Amino acid sequence: MSGTVVIRLAKIEDFDRVNTFYANNGSSARVTVDQQVIVAETGPALIGAVRLCVEEDLLVLRTMRVSGPHQRRGIGTRILKALEPLIDRTCYCLPYAHLTGFYGQIGFVEIAPNDAPPHLRDRLAEYQTRDGAFTIMKR
Repeated sequence: MSGTVVIRLAKIEDFDRVNTFYANNGSSARVTVDQQVIVAETGPALIGAVRLCVEEDLLVLRTMRVSGPHQRRGIGTRILKALEPLIDRTCYCLPYAHLTGFYGQIGFVEIAPNDAPPHLRDRLAEYQTRDGAFTIMKR
C-alpha cells in the first residue's frame, strides 16, 4: 500500500463507485442522493466509505467499511473524524459490539435497545439473528 490517502465528502458522481466499493466489500448498501457519504481514496482506488442517513427524521451512521488491506492503519478513524462535523443532532449507529471504543472516539455511547427508536430496535434484532455480536449506540 503506497500513496496518500485522501478523505473527503463524496459527490453525487462518486455514488456509483461507492456502491461498487460496498458490493466488493460484503455490503448490499446502496448510496442515495439524500445521504452524505465520506470516502477514503488512494490514487484512483476507493478504499473506505461511510454513510450518514436520515431515517424517520433521525440521523443514522451506516455501512462503515475499509477494504481489508487498508484496515488497522487509522483510515477508519480518519473517515469517522471527517464525518463528525456532519452530525448536527442526535445520531445512532448499530456496530459490531467489539467496535464500541472505535465509535466512542467521536462521542457515541452504547445504549439499551429499549432506549432506541423502534425501527432501530427492529434492525438490531434482525442483525442479532444473523450474528449476535451487534449493539446500538447513540451520540
